[in-house]
Amino acid sequence: MRRTDACRCLPLFALFVFEIKINQVKSFTFVYSLQCTGIARESSEKRLRRLFWNSRKLFQAFFAKNGMLVVPTHRNYKYLQKFLNSLFQPKTMDFEAVAAQLRKPEGDFGKKVGENMNATNEKMNRTAIDVMRLEAADTVLEIGMGNGAFCEDILQIHPTIRYTGCDFSETMVAEARDRNQKWINVGQADFLLTDAVDLPLEANSFTKAFTVNTLYFWPEPPQILVQLRRVLKPGGTLVIGIRPRTVMDNLPFVQYGFRTYTAHEVETLLQANGFTHTEIREFSEPDQEIDGQFYKMGFAVISGKKATESSAL
Repeated sequence: MRRTDACRCLPLFALFVFEIKINQVKSFTFVYSLQCTGIARESSEKRLRRLFWNSRKLFQAFFAKNGMLVVPTHRNYKYLQKFLNSLFQPKTMDFEAVAAQLRKPEGDFGKKVGENMNATNEKMNRTAIDVMRLEAADTVLEIGMGNGAFCEDILQIHPTIRYTGCDFSETMVAEARDRNQKWINVGQADFLLTDAVDLPLEANSFTKAFTVNTLYFWPEPPQILVQLRRVLKPGGTLVIGIRPRTVMDNLPFVQYGFRTYTAHEVETLLQANGFTHTEIREFSEPDQEIDGQFYKMGFAVISGKKATESSAL
């Protein structure tokens, strides 16, 4: 019997029966997880969710035996509802296609990916902006700005700040210009379609530069760091945000064209390419759900200053 047919055959009767079954499932899962993990008490939704996932195989056997295909929408069972849905819905996400869009968002799918990145990387972007310590009259360069969602955050800090965003995706540059047209009109923002390997920007023209989640795609990091050092003024700050290797290597799309790093490897890259006063800041985040599974998250922000002649000696 198909899932949809089963749902049609279980109207009001299913609600009553399932309310009984759901209590059995909850206690069954709780006991099993105690045995496997040694956790004495699971009170939060996050931990309860982990219990459900730890018992995936037993869930499958249990529900197959009891024919349970319907989940109540009661808020206490919202994570269980997602889990049960995933049991009966085949995974259709094309991770290779997702990886390509993360590298260079294009078309309608790319627009959706851009919006999703804004949400999943919001804390990371805002932290990178905070680390730059923006001041009046700063000139800011962002590499890989996507749809320019955080441009406004920067320009609202002070009316004399100027912002330039660079991206090699035509879709993202068009989206960024449309989103930030008012800032373009008053001369505070500009968006360029360009590759970071050869930035069409004057030397010593920016006081601050940052990039978030782009380093994985740089073909030759030293070449791009040379460009960033060139366009920064002496003593200018560069901030790089990444998800470290311990996070990235567990994600299902990373096998398709990503190069992962530790925070210390990024710091070493900065030091080897003309940046001093380097600093690493690490942050934790809640787990994220990707295609029905939950993954551990976290990020690092690495900063450095363009070496002056005196500091390089």
